[in-house]
Amino acid sequence: MATKRRRTGWWILLAIVVLGVVGAILLVKSGSKDKTTYRTATVSYGDVSASVSADGSLACLNTYDVKSNVGGVITELDVDEGDYVKAGQKIADVDPVDTQMALDQATANTMSANSKLTQTAQNYSITKAQDDLNIATANQGVIVAQKRLHQAEITAKVQPGLTIASIDQAIAAVAQAKANISLDTSNCEDAEAAFELMRDVSNPQASIAAKTALDQAQANFDQARTNLARQKALLDKGFVPQSTVDTAQQQNDTTNAQLANAREVLATVDQQNAHNLKSAQAKSDAAKLALQQANAALDATNAALDAAQKNQANDILRTDDYEAAKAALIQADKALDLAVATSKQEAMRAQDIQQSKFALQNAAAVERNAKTDRAWCTATAPVNGIVLQKFVQVGSTVVNGRQSAVATGTGVSIVTLGDINNMTAVVDVDETEIAQIKFGQKATISVDAYPDSKFEGTIIKIAPQTTIVSNVTTVPVTVAFSNSDKRLRPGMTATCDFVTQRVSHVLMVPDEAVKVNGNSSTVSVLLNGKPVVRTVTVGLEGDESSEIVDGLVEGEKVVTATITPAAGGQTSSTTSKGSGGASKNGPPHGPF
Repeated sequence: MATKRRRTGWWILLAIVVLGVVGAILLVKSGSKDKTTYRTATVSYGDVSASVSADGSLACLNTYDVKSNVGGVITELDVDEGDYVKAGQKIADVDPVDTQMALDQATANTMSANSKLTQTAQNYSITKAQDDLNIATANQGVIVAQKRLHQAEITAKVQPGLTIASIDQAIAAVAQAKANISLDTSNCEDAEAAFELMRDVSNPQASIAAKTALDQAQANFDQARTNLARQKALLDKGFVPQSTVDTAQQQNDTTNAQLANAREVLATVDQQNAHNLKSAQAKSDAAKLALQQANAALDATNAALDAAQKNQANDILRTDDYEAAKAALIQADKALDLAVATSKQEAMRAQDIQQSKFALQNAAAVERNAKTDRAWCTATAPVNGIVLQKFVQVGSTVVNGRQSAVATGTGVSIVTLGDINNMTAVVDVDETEIAQIKFGQKATISVDAYPDSKFEGTIIKIAPQTTIVSNVTTVPVTVAFSNSDKRLRPGMTATCDFVTQRVSHVLMVPDEAVKVNGNSSTVSVLLNGKPVVRTVTVGLEGDESSEIVDGLVEGEKVVTATITPAAGGQTSSTTSKGSGGASKNGPPHGPF
Protein backbone atom coordinates (compact mmCIF):
# COMPACT_ATOMS: atom_id res chain seq x y z
CA MET A 1 0.00 0.00 0.00
CA ALA A 2 1.45 3.40 -0.99
CA THR A 3 1.75 6.15 1.59
CA LYS A 4 -0.19 9.37 1.39
CA ARG A 5 3.10 11.26 1.07
CA ARG A 6 3.96 9.39 -2.09
CA ARG A 7 0.50 9.69 -3.62
CA THR A 8 0.18 13.38 -2.77
CA GLY A 9 3.69 14.20 -4.08
CA TRP A 10 3.06 12.65 -7.48
CA TRP A 11 -0.31 14.28 -7.82
CA ILE A 12 1.35 17.64 -7.11
CA LEU A 13 3.99 16.76 -9.71
CA LEU A 14 1.26 16.08 -12.24
CA ALA A 15 -0.42 19.41 -11.42
CA ILE A 16 2.88 21.29 -11.81
CA VAL A 17 3.52 19.64 -15.15
CA VAL A 18 0.07 20.64 -16.37
CA LEU A 19 0.55 24.20 -15.14
CA GLY A 20 3.98 24.32 -16.84
CA VAL A 21 2.47 23.28 -20.13
CA VAL A 22 -0.23 25.93 -19.85
CA GLY A 23 2.39 28.56 -18.95
CA ALA A 24 4.53 27.61 -21.92
CA ILE A 25 1.59 27.96 -24.26
CA LEU A 26 0.89 31.41 -22.90
CA LEU A 27 4.53 32.42 -23.42
CA VAL A 28 4.45 31.24 -26.99
CA LYS A 29 1.32 33.28 -27.61
CA SER A 30 2.95 36.36 -26.09
CA GLY A 31 5.96 36.05 -28.35
CA SER A 32 8.45 34.81 -25.68
CA LYS A 33 9.30 31.66 -27.57
CA ASP A 34 12.96 31.52 -26.61
CA LYS A 35 12.82 32.50 -22.89
CA THR A 36 13.07 30.02 -19.93
CA THR A 37 10.88 30.85 -16.93
CA TYR A 38 10.76 29.52 -13.35
CA ARG A 39 7.94 28.68 -10.98
CA THR A 40 8.92 29.60 -7.42
CA ALA A 41 7.80 29.37 -3.81
CA THR A 42 8.67 31.58 -0.87
CA VAL A 43 10.59 30.19 2.09
CA SER A 44 8.34 30.67 5.16
CA TYR A 45 7.54 29.39 8.64
CA GLY A 46 4.77 26.87 9.19
CA ASP A 47 3.85 23.35 10.34
CA VAL A 48 5.25 20.23 8.66
CA SER A 49 3.69 16.82 9.15
CA ALA A 50 4.25 13.34 7.78
CA SER A 51 1.54 10.72 7.71
CA VAL A 52 0.73 7.20 6.62
CA SER A 53 -2.47 6.56 4.71
CA ALA A 54 -4.37 3.28 4.42
CA ASP A 55 -7.69 2.18 2.98
CA GLY A 56 -10.28 -0.16 4.37
CA SER A 57 -13.93 -0.24 5.42
CA LEU A 58 -16.17 0.74 8.33
CA ALA A 59 -17.56 -1.65 10.91
CA CYS A 60 -19.41 -1.39 14.21
CA LEU A 61 -17.17 -1.40 17.25
CA ASN A 62 -19.54 -3.86 18.92
CA THR A 63 -22.03 -6.24 17.36
CA TYR A 64 -24.57 -8.31 19.25
CA ASP A 65 -26.00 -11.59 18.05
CA VAL A 66 -29.55 -11.66 19.48
CA LYS A 67 -30.71 -15.22 20.04
CA SER A 68 -33.73 -16.70 21.70
CA ASN A 69 -32.98 -18.19 25.10
CA VAL A 70 -35.94 -20.55 24.63
CA GLY A 71 -36.93 -22.74 21.73
CA GLY A 72 -40.17 -22.41 19.81
CA VAL A 73 -41.94 -20.78 16.89
CA ILE A 74 -41.48 -17.06 16.15
CA THR A 75 -44.96 -15.54 16.54
CA GLU A 76 -44.03 -11.89 16.14
CA LEU A 77 -41.04 -10.08 14.62
CA ASP A 78 -41.04 -6.32 15.20
CA VAL A 79 -37.87 -5.19 13.39
CA ASP A 80 -36.34 -5.29 9.95
CA GLU A 81 -32.86 -4.79 8.61
CA GLY A 82 -31.81 -1.15 8.90
CA ASP A 83 -34.16 -0.38 11.81
CA TYR A 84 -32.67 1.53 14.72
CA VAL A 85 -33.67 0.05 18.09
CA LYS A 86 -33.21 1.11 21.68
CA ALA A 87 -31.98 -1.02 24.56
CA GLY A 88 -34.86 -3.09 25.95
CA GLN A 89 -36.99 -2.71 22.82
CA LYS A 90 -38.83 -5.86 21.77
CA ILE A 91 -37.26 -7.73 18.86
CA ALA A 92 -39.43 -10.82 18.59
CA ASP A 93 -41.85 -13.10 20.46
CA VAL A 94 -41.54 -16.88 20.73
CA ASP A 95 -44.60 -19.07 21.27
CA PRO A 96 -44.79 -19.37 25.12
CA VAL A 97 -46.96 -22.53 25.35
CA ASP A 98 -44.20 -24.90 26.48
CA THR A 99 -42.48 -22.42 28.77
CA GLN A 100 -45.80 -21.44 30.38
CA MET A 101 -46.59 -25.10 31.10
CA ALA A 102 -43.14 -25.52 32.64
CA LEU A 103 -43.69 -22.39 34.73
CA ASP A 104 -47.10 -23.59 35.95
CA GLN A 105 -45.61 -26.96 36.93
CA ALA A 106 -42.65 -25.30 38.67
CA THR A 107 -44.99 -22.96 40.57
CA ALA A 108 -47.10 -25.90 41.72
CA ASN A 109 -43.97 -27.78 42.83
CA THR A 110 -42.81 -24.76 44.81
CA MET A 111 -46.18 -24.43 46.54
CA SER A 112 -46.11 -28.16 47.36
CA ALA A 113 -42.55 -27.94 48.75
CA ASN A 114 -43.49 -24.88 50.79
CA SER A 115 -46.54 -26.67 52.18
CA LYS A 116 -44.42 -29.70 53.07
CA LEU A 117 -41.87 -27.50 54.82
CA THR A 118 -44.63 -25.79 56.79
CA GLN A 119 -46.12 -29.13 57.77
CA THR A 120 -42.72 -30.56 58.75
CA ALA A 121 -41.92 -27.49 60.83
CA GLN A 122 -45.32 -27.63 62.51
CA ASN A 123 -44.91 -31.33 63.28
CA TYR A 124 -41.47 -30.64 64.71
CA SER A 125 -42.79 -27.77 66.79
CA ILE A 126 -45.71 -29.83 68.10
CA THR A 127 -43.51 -32.84 68.84
CA LYS A 128 -40.87 -30.71 70.54
CA ALA A 129 -43.52 -28.97 72.62
CA GLN A 130 -44.96 -32.37 73.55
CA ASP A 131 -41.50 -33.70 74.46
CA ASP A 132 -40.80 -30.61 76.56
CA LEU A 133 -44.17 -31.01 78.23
CA ASN A 134 -43.52 -34.70 78.89
CA ILE A 135 -40.13 -33.92 80.44
CA ALA A 136 -41.59 -31.10 82.53
CA THR A 137 -44.50 -33.34 83.59
CA ALA A 138 -42.12 -36.16 84.43
CA ASN A 139 -39.93 -33.78 86.42
CA GLN A 140 -42.98 -32.52 88.24
CA GLY A 141 -44.06 -36.11 88.83
CA VAL A 142 -40.72 -36.87 90.43
CA ILE A 143 -40.99 -33.79 92.64
CA VAL A 144 -44.55 -34.68 93.63
CA ALA A 145 -43.57 -38.28 94.31
CA GLN A 146 -40.70 -37.09 96.48
CA LYS A 147 -43.00 -34.80 98.42
CA ARG A 148 -45.60 -37.54 98.82
CA LEU A 149 -42.96 -39.93 100.07
CA HIS A 150 -41.76 -37.35 102.54
CA GLN A 151 -45.33 -36.65 103.66
CA ALA A 152 -46.13 -40.33 103.90
CA GLU A 153 -43.09 -40.87 106.09
CA ILE A 154 -44.06 -38.01 108.38
CA THR A 155 -47.67 -39.10 108.44
CA ALA A 156 -46.73 -42.63 109.36
CA LYS A 157 -44.80 -41.29 112.37
CA VAL A 158 -47.01 -38.51 113.65
CA GLN A 159 -50.43 -39.41 112.26
CA PRO A 160 -51.95 -40.72 115.53
CA GLY A 161 -51.22 -37.46 117.35
CA LEU A 162 -52.40 -35.43 114.40
CA THR A 163 -55.61 -37.38 114.21
CA ILE A 164 -56.46 -36.55 117.84
CA ALA A 165 -55.52 -32.90 117.28
CA SER A 166 -57.65 -32.74 114.14
CA ILE A 167 -60.65 -34.16 116.00
CA ASP A 168 -60.31 -31.53 118.70
CA GLN A 169 -59.89 -28.82 116.11
CA ALA A 170 -62.93 -30.05 114.17
CA ILE A 171 -65.06 -29.99 117.36
CA ALA A 172 -63.97 -26.39 118.04
CA ALA A 173 -64.72 -25.44 114.42
CA VAL A 174 -68.24 -26.88 114.69
CA ALA A 175 -68.88 -24.79 117.80
CA GLN A 176 -67.57 -21.66 116.13
CA ALA A 177 -69.68 -22.32 113.03
CA LYS A 178 -72.83 -22.61 115.17
CA ALA A 179 -72.03 -19.30 116.88
CA ASN A 180 -71.49 -17.67 113.47
CA ILE A 181 -74.87 -18.93 112.31
CA SER A 182 -76.57 -17.32 115.29
CA LEU A 183 -74.87 -13.98 114.67
CA ASP A 184 -75.47 -14.05 110.88
CA THR A 185 -79.16 -14.87 111.49
CA SER A 186 -79.54 -11.76 113.68
CA ASN A 187 -77.73 -9.60 111.11
CA CYS A 188 -79.90 -10.94 108.32
CA GLU A 189 -83.11 -10.11 110.19
CA ASP A 190 -81.85 -6.57 110.98
CA ALA A 191 -80.90 -5.93 107.34
CA GLU A 192 -84.23 -7.20 106.06
CA ALA A 193 -86.14 -4.94 108.51
CA ALA A 194 -84.04 -1.90 107.50
CA PHE A 195 -84.75 -2.57 103.85
CA GLU A 196 -88.50 -2.84 104.41
CA LEU A 197 -88.54 0.38 106.50
CA MET A 198 -86.73 2.31 103.84
CA ARG A 199 -88.85 0.87 101.03
CA ASP A 200 -92.21 1.38 102.74
CA VAL A 201 -91.71 4.48 104.94
CA SER A 202 -88.56 6.61 104.49
CA ASN A 203 -88.36 6.74 100.71
CA PRO A 204 -92.09 7.39 100.14
CA GLN A 205 -92.09 10.22 102.72
CA ALA A 206 -89.07 11.93 101.13
CA SER A 207 -90.63 11.64 97.66
CA ILE A 208 -93.98 13.08 98.86
CA ALA A 209 -92.23 16.06 100.46
CA ALA A 210 -90.20 16.79 97.30
CA LYS A 211 -93.30 16.50 95.08
CA THR A 212 -95.28 18.82 97.40
CA ALA A 213 -92.50 21.40 97.22
CA LEU A 214 -92.47 21.07 93.43
CA ASP A 215 -96.26 21.59 93.23
CA GLN A 216 -96.00 24.67 95.45
CA ALA A 217 -93.16 26.08 93.31
CA GLN A 218 -95.20 25.44 90.16
CA ALA A 219 -98.23 27.25 91.65
CA ASN A 220 -96.05 30.21 92.75
CA PHE A 221 -94.54 30.45 89.26
CA ASP A 222 -97.95 30.28 87.59
CA GLN A 223 -99.26 33.07 89.87
CA ALA A 224 -96.14 35.23 89.25
CA ARG A 225 -96.38 34.73 85.49
CA THR A 226 -100.08 35.67 85.49
CA ASN A 227 -99.34 38.75 87.65
CA LEU A 228 -96.54 39.80 85.30
CA ALA A 229 -98.81 39.59 82.28
CA ARG A 230 -101.54 41.61 84.10
CA GLN A 231 -99.06 44.30 85.23
CA LYS A 232 -97.68 44.64 81.68
CA ALA A 233 -101.24 45.14 80.42
CA LEU A 234 -101.92 47.81 83.08
CA LEU A 235 -98.61 49.48 82.20
CA ASP A 236 -99.65 49.68 78.56
CA LYS A 237 -102.85 51.47 79.70
CA GLY A 238 -100.94 53.74 82.05
CA PHE A 239 -102.59 52.46 85.21
CA VAL A 240 -99.38 51.34 86.95
CA PRO A 241 -95.79 52.61 86.91
CA GLN A 242 -92.84 50.71 85.37
CA SER A 243 -91.51 49.84 88.80
CA THR A 244 -94.58 47.72 89.46
CA VAL A 245 -93.90 45.78 86.27
CA ASP A 246 -90.23 45.40 87.22
CA THR A 247 -91.22 44.03 90.60
CA ALA A 248 -93.62 41.57 88.91
CA GLN A 249 -90.82 40.56 86.49
CA GLN A 250 -88.43 39.96 89.39
CA GLN A 251 -91.06 37.88 91.20
CA ASN A 252 -91.62 35.87 88.00
CA ASP A 253 -87.86 35.15 87.57
CA THR A 254 -87.51 34.19 91.25
CA THR A 255 -90.41 31.75 91.19
CA ASN A 256 -89.12 30.27 87.91
CA ALA A 257 -85.72 29.60 89.51
CA GLN A 258 -87.45 28.10 92.55
CA LEU A 259 -89.49 25.84 90.24
CA ALA A 260 -86.29 24.61 88.49
CA ASN A 261 -84.67 24.02 91.89
CA ALA A 262 -87.71 22.06 93.11
CA ARG A 263 -87.48 19.85 90.05
CA GLU A 264 -83.79 19.20 90.68
CA VAL A 265 -84.53 18.44 94.33
CA LEU A 266 -87.20 15.94 93.32
CA ALA A 267 -84.84 14.28 90.88
CA THR A 268 -82.12 14.18 93.52
CA VAL A 269 -84.50 12.69 96.09
CA ASP A 270 -85.61 10.05 93.61
CA GLN A 271 -81.98 9.19 92.84
CA GLN A 272 -81.05 9.11 96.51
CA ASN A 273 -84.08 6.94 97.34
CA ALA A 274 -83.13 4.52 94.60
CA HIS A 275 -79.53 4.46 95.82
CA ASN A 276 -80.51 3.98 99.44
CA LEU A 277 -82.96 1.25 98.55
CA LYS A 278 -80.34 -0.48 96.40
CA SER A 279 -77.77 -0.22 99.20
CA ALA A 280 -80.22 -1.61 101.74
CA GLN A 281 -81.08 -4.43 99.38
CA ALA A 282 -77.39 -5.18 98.94
CA LYS A 283 -76.85 -5.28 102.71
CA SER A 284 -79.82 -7.60 103.07
CA ASP A 285 -78.51 -9.87 100.30
CA ALA A 286 -75.04 -9.84 101.86
CA ALA A 287 -76.47 -10.82 105.20
CA LYS A 288 -78.44 -13.66 103.61
CA LEU A 289 -75.30 -14.81 101.78
CA ALA A 290 -73.28 -14.69 104.99
CA LEU A 291 -75.94 -16.81 106.67
CA GLN A 292 -75.81 -19.30 103.81
CA GLN A 293 -72.02 -19.41 104.05
CA ALA A 294 -72.21 -19.90 107.80
CA ASN A 295 -74.59 -22.85 107.30
CA ALA A 296 -72.23 -24.24 104.64
CA ALA A 297 -69.28 -23.76 107.00
CA LEU A 298 -71.17 -25.66 109.67
CA ASP A 299 -71.79 -28.48 107.24
CA ALA A 300 -68.09 -28.44 106.32
CA THR A 301 -66.92 -28.49 109.90
CA ASN A 302 -69.30 -31.32 110.71
CA ALA A 303 -67.90 -33.19 107.69
CA ALA A 304 -64.34 -32.45 108.82
CA LEU A 305 -65.16 -33.72 112.29
CA ASP A 306 -66.64 -36.88 110.81
CA ALA A 307 -63.55 -37.34 108.59
CA ALA A 308 -61.18 -36.77 111.49
CA GLN A 309 -63.01 -39.36 113.51
CA LYS A 310 -62.87 -41.85 110.62
CA ASN A 311 -59.14 -41.15 110.05
CA GLN A 312 -58.48 -42.29 113.56
CA ALA A 313 -59.45 -45.76 112.44
CA ASN A 314 -57.10 -45.53 109.42
CA ASP A 315 -53.89 -44.68 111.24
CA ILE A 316 -52.68 -48.20 110.73
CA LEU A 317 -52.80 -47.68 106.95
CA ARG A 318 -50.19 -44.87 106.89
CA THR A 319 -47.31 -47.34 106.80
CA ASP A 320 -48.76 -48.87 103.64
CA ASP A 321 -49.04 -45.36 102.15
CA TYR A 322 -45.35 -44.77 102.82
CA GLU A 323 -44.36 -47.92 100.89
CA ALA A 324 -46.66 -46.96 98.04
CA ALA A 325 -45.07 -43.50 97.89
CA LYS A 326 -41.61 -45.07 97.58
CA ALA A 327 -42.82 -47.19 94.64
CA ALA A 328 -44.42 -44.13 93.01
CA LEU A 329 -41.12 -42.21 93.19
CA ILE A 330 -39.29 -45.03 91.43
CA GLN A 331 -41.95 -45.04 88.70
CA ALA A 332 -41.70 -41.25 88.30
CA ASP A 333 -37.90 -41.49 87.85
CA LYS A 334 -38.38 -44.06 85.09
CA ALA A 335 -40.97 -41.86 83.35
CA LEU A 336 -38.51 -38.96 83.41
CA ASP A 337 -35.74 -41.10 81.89
CA LEU A 338 -38.11 -42.21 79.13
CA ALA A 339 -39.18 -38.62 78.35
CA VAL A 340 -35.53 -37.49 78.10
CA ALA A 341 -34.65 -40.40 75.81
CA THR A 342 -37.63 -39.63 73.55
CA SER A 343 -36.64 -35.96 73.24
CA LYS A 344 -33.25 -36.96 71.80
CA GLN A 345 -35.06 -37.89 68.56
CA GLU A 346 -35.60 -34.17 67.89
CA ALA A 347 -32.30 -34.03 65.98
CA MET A 348 -33.71 -36.43 63.40
CA ARG A 349 -36.84 -34.31 63.06
CA ALA A 350 -34.69 -31.19 62.62
CA GLN A 351 -32.94 -32.93 59.71
CA ASP A 352 -36.36 -33.52 58.15
CA ILE A 353 -36.94 -29.75 58.29
CA GLN A 354 -33.57 -29.08 56.68
CA GLN A 355 -34.34 -31.56 53.90
CA SER A 356 -37.69 -29.83 53.34
CA LYS A 357 -35.88 -26.46 53.13
CA PHE A 358 -33.48 -27.86 50.55
CA ALA A 359 -36.41 -29.24 48.56
CA LEU A 360 -38.13 -25.83 48.69
CA GLN A 361 -34.94 -24.02 47.60
CA ASN A 362 -34.56 -26.43 44.69
CA ALA A 363 -38.21 -25.98 43.67
CA ALA A 364 -37.89 -22.19 43.96
CA ALA A 365 -34.77 -22.24 41.79
CA VAL A 366 -36.58 -24.28 39.16
CA GLU A 367 -39.49 -21.84 39.33
CA ARG A 368 -37.15 -18.85 38.94
CA ASN A 369 -35.61 -20.50 35.89
CA ALA A 370 -39.06 -21.17 34.52
CA LYS A 371 -40.04 -17.54 35.07
CA THR A 372 -36.85 -16.46 33.33
CA ASP A 373 -37.60 -18.80 30.42
CA ARG A 374 -41.13 -17.38 30.23
CA ALA A 375 -39.79 -13.83 30.20
CA TRP A 376 -37.26 -14.86 27.54
CA CYS A 377 -40.11 -15.68 25.20
CA THR A 378 -39.76 -12.01 24.33
CA ALA A 379 -36.33 -11.27 22.83
CA THR A 380 -35.22 -7.67 23.42
CA ALA A 381 -32.37 -5.49 22.24
CA PRO A 382 -29.43 -5.56 24.69
CA VAL A 383 -28.18 -2.12 23.57
CA ASN A 384 -29.03 0.79 21.31
CA GLY A 385 -28.12 -0.11 17.75
CA ILE A 386 -29.12 -0.84 14.19
CA VAL A 387 -30.37 -4.15 12.81
CA LEU A 388 -27.52 -5.31 10.58
CA GLN A 389 -29.00 -8.65 9.57
CA LYS A 390 -32.22 -10.58 10.12
CA PHE A 391 -32.10 -14.38 10.13
CA VAL A 392 -35.71 -15.52 10.74
CA GLN A 393 -39.27 -14.72 9.78
CA VAL A 394 -42.61 -15.12 11.59
CA GLY A 395 -43.29 -18.84 11.71
CA SER A 396 -39.63 -19.83 11.85
CA THR A 397 -38.61 -22.28 14.54
CA VAL A 398 -35.68 -21.38 16.77
CA VAL A 399 -33.84 -23.58 19.25
CA ASN A 400 -32.61 -22.70 22.71
CA GLY A 401 -29.60 -20.43 22.33
CA ARG A 402 -28.78 -20.18 26.01
CA GLN A 403 -25.56 -21.59 27.39
CA SER A 404 -25.16 -18.72 29.81
CA ALA A 405 -27.23 -15.91 31.26
CA VAL A 406 -26.44 -13.66 28.28
CA ALA A 407 -27.60 -16.04 25.54
CA THR A 408 -24.24 -16.86 23.95
CA GLY A 409 -25.23 -20.38 23.02
CA THR A 410 -25.30 -22.07 19.64
CA GLY A 411 -28.98 -21.61 18.89
CA VAL A 412 -30.55 -19.88 15.93
CA SER A 413 -29.86 -16.15 15.75
CA ILE A 414 -32.82 -13.82 15.31
CA VAL A 415 -31.00 -10.63 14.34
CA THR A 416 -27.54 -9.09 14.59
CA LEU A 417 -27.37 -5.61 16.10
CA GLY A 418 -24.57 -3.13 15.58
CA ASP A 419 -23.71 -0.22 17.83
CA ILE A 420 -23.43 2.54 15.21
CA ASN A 421 -22.77 5.16 17.86
CA ASN A 422 -19.29 3.72 18.21
CA MET A 423 -17.69 2.50 14.98
CA THR A 424 -14.32 1.36 13.67
CA ALA A 425 -12.41 1.71 10.47
CA VAL A 426 -10.43 -1.44 9.69
CA VAL A 427 -7.68 -0.50 7.22
CA ASP A 428 -4.71 -2.34 5.71
CA VAL A 429 -1.37 -0.65 6.42
CA ASP A 430 1.61 -1.56 4.24
CA GLU A 431 4.11 -3.68 6.14
CA THR A 432 6.89 -1.19 5.37
CA GLU A 433 5.01 1.51 7.27
CA ILE A 434 3.61 -0.48 10.19
CA ALA A 435 6.56 0.49 12.38
CA GLN A 436 5.20 4.06 12.40
CA ILE A 437 1.82 2.92 13.73
CA LYS A 438 1.33 2.74 17.52
CA PHE A 439 -1.50 1.64 19.77
CA GLY A 440 -3.49 4.67 20.97
CA GLN A 441 -2.27 6.83 18.07
CA LYS A 442 -4.74 9.38 16.65
CA ALA A 443 -6.04 9.11 13.08
CA THR A 444 -8.26 11.09 10.71
CA ILE A 445 -10.95 9.07 8.94
CA SER A 446 -12.57 10.05 5.65
CA VAL A 447 -15.23 8.14 3.75
CA ASP A 448 -16.11 8.23 0.05
CA ALA A 449 -19.80 8.78 0.87
CA TYR A 450 -19.12 12.07 2.67
CA PRO A 451 -15.87 13.47 1.24
CA ASP A 452 -16.29 16.82 3.00
CA SER A 453 -16.47 15.30 6.48
CA LYS A 454 -13.59 14.14 8.64
CA PHE A 455 -13.78 11.99 11.76
CA GLU A 456 -11.21 11.73 14.52
CA GLY A 457 -10.38 8.30 15.89
CA THR A 458 -7.88 6.31 17.95
CA ILE A 459 -6.04 3.10 17.13
CA ILE A 460 -7.40 0.36 19.38
CA LYS A 461 -5.94 -2.72 17.71
CA ILE A 462 -2.99 -3.68 15.52
CA ALA A 463 -3.41 -7.20 14.17
CA PRO A 464 -0.74 -9.67 15.30
CA GLN A 465 -0.67 -11.27 11.82
CA THR A 466 -0.24 -9.85 8.34
CA THR A 467 -2.46 -10.51 5.36
CA ILE A 468 -1.26 -11.09 1.80
CA VAL A 469 -3.46 -10.11 -1.13
CA SER A 470 -2.07 -10.07 -4.69
CA ASN A 471 1.48 -10.39 -3.30
CA VAL A 472 0.99 -7.23 -1.22
CA THR A 473 1.63 -7.72 2.51
CA THR A 474 -0.38 -5.53 4.88
CA VAL A 475 -1.27 -5.38 8.56
CA PRO A 476 -4.95 -4.79 9.56
CA VAL A 477 -5.27 -1.82 11.92
CA THR A 478 -8.51 -0.96 13.76
CA VAL A 479 -9.38 2.67 14.52
CA ALA A 480 -12.31 3.45 16.83
CA PHE A 481 -14.32 6.68 16.56
CA SER A 482 -17.67 8.17 17.50
CA ASN A 483 -20.50 8.29 14.97
CA SER A 484 -22.71 10.77 16.79
CA ASP A 485 -24.65 11.92 13.70
CA LYS A 486 -25.28 8.29 12.64
CA ARG A 487 -24.69 8.99 8.94
CA LEU A 488 -22.08 6.30 8.58
CA ARG A 489 -22.95 2.67 7.98
CA PRO A 490 -20.95 -0.55 8.33
CA GLY A 491 -19.20 -1.57 5.08
CA MET A 492 -18.57 1.95 3.74
CA THR A 493 -15.14 2.52 2.16
CA ALA A 494 -12.86 4.48 4.47
CA THR A 495 -9.37 6.00 4.40
CA CYS A 496 -7.35 6.60 7.56
CA ASP A 497 -4.52 9.12 7.75
CA PHE A 498 -2.10 8.45 10.61
CA VAL A 499 0.08 11.42 11.53
CA THR A 500 3.44 9.87 12.31
CA GLN A 501 5.48 13.06 12.81
CA ARG A 502 4.74 16.75 13.18
CA VAL A 503 6.85 19.88 13.82
CA SER A 504 5.40 23.33 14.37
CA HIS A 505 6.61 26.79 13.33
CA VAL A 506 9.65 25.69 11.37
CA LEU A 507 11.24 27.04 8.17
CA MET A 508 9.81 25.09 5.25
CA VAL A 509 9.64 24.81 1.44
CA PRO A 510 7.42 22.71 -0.87
CA ASP A 511 8.58 19.13 -1.38
CA GLU A 512 9.09 19.73 -5.13
CA ALA A 513 11.74 22.39 -4.41
CA VAL A 514 14.13 19.86 -2.82
CA LYS A 515 16.53 17.65 -4.80
CA VAL A 516 18.21 14.67 -3.20
CA ASN A 517 21.70 13.76 -4.38
CA GLY A 518 22.90 10.76 -2.44
CA ASN A 519 23.22 11.87 1.16
CA SER A 520 22.86 15.61 0.43
CA SER A 521 19.88 17.76 -0.46
CA THR A 522 19.86 20.96 -2.54
CA VAL A 523 17.41 23.63 -3.59
CA SER A 524 17.62 26.23 -6.40
CA VAL A 525 17.36 29.77 -5.06
CA LEU A 526 16.24 32.35 -7.58
CA LEU A 527 18.70 35.30 -7.47
CA ASN A 528 18.43 38.12 -10.04
CA GLY A 529 16.22 35.93 -12.19
CA LYS A 530 18.68 33.05 -12.24
CA PRO A 531 18.56 29.80 -10.19
CA VAL A 532 21.50 29.22 -7.87
CA VAL A 533 21.96 25.74 -6.39
CA ARG A 534 22.39 25.74 -2.62
CA THR A 535 22.99 22.84 -0.25
CA VAL A 536 20.49 22.64 2.61
CA THR A 537 19.93 20.53 5.70
CA VAL A 538 16.49 18.92 5.62
CA GLY A 539 14.71 18.00 8.84
CA LEU A 540 11.27 16.37 8.69
CA GLU A 541 10.20 15.38 5.17
CA GLY A 542 6.46 16.01 5.25
CA ASP A 543 3.60 15.10 2.96
CA GLU A 544 3.64 18.43 1.07
CA SER A 545 6.44 20.44 2.64
CA SER A 546 9.92 19.79 4.02
CA GLU A 547 11.53 21.29 7.09
CA ILE A 548 14.72 23.28 6.32
CA VAL A 549 17.09 23.15 9.26
CA ASP A 550 19.92 25.10 7.62
CA GLY A 551 20.78 26.76 4.29
CA LEU A 552 17.80 29.10 3.70
CA VAL A 553 16.28 32.17 5.29
CA GLU A 554 12.69 33.33 5.42
CA GLY A 555 11.52 35.24 2.33
CA GLU A 556 13.92 33.70 -0.22
CA LYS A 557 12.47 32.34 -3.47
CA VAL A 558 13.12 28.73 -4.36
CA VAL A 559 12.48 27.15 -7.74
CA THR A 560 9.80 24.52 -7.80
CA ALA A 561 9.59 24.05 -11.59
CA THR A 562 11.53 25.16 -14.72
CA ILE A 563 9.55 26.03 -17.87
CA THR A 564 11.79 25.70 -20.99
CA PRO A 565 10.83 26.57 -24.65
CA ALA A 566 10.97 23.63 -27.02
CA ALA A 567 11.19 23.30 -30.80
CA GLY A 568 8.04 23.82 -32.83
CA GLY A 569 6.72 26.47 -30.51
CA GLN A 570 6.18 24.02 -27.63
CA THR A 571 7.32 24.36 -23.99
CA SER A 572 8.43 21.82 -21.38
CA SER A 573 8.17 22.07 -17.64
CA THR A 574 10.61 20.42 -15.24
CA THR A 575 10.22 20.36 -11.49
CA SER A 576 13.23 21.12 -9.38
CA LYS A 577 13.27 17.71 -7.76
CA GLY A 578 13.25 16.04 -11.11
CA SER A 579 16.66 17.34 -12.20
CA GLY A 580 20.08 16.74 -10.80
CA GLY A 581 19.07 13.75 -8.71
CA ALA A 582 16.26 11.57 -7.46
CA SER A 583 13.26 12.86 -5.56
CA LYS A 584 13.40 12.42 -1.79
CA ASN A 585 10.24 10.34 -2.00
CA GLY A 586 11.77 7.87 -4.42
CA PRO A 587 10.22 6.56 -7.65
CA PRO A 588 6.49 7.12 -8.20
CA HIS A 589 3.91 4.51 -7.20
CA GLY A 590 0.76 4.36 -9.23
CA PRO A 591 -0.31 5.44 -12.71
CA PHE A 592 1.81 8.64 -12.83
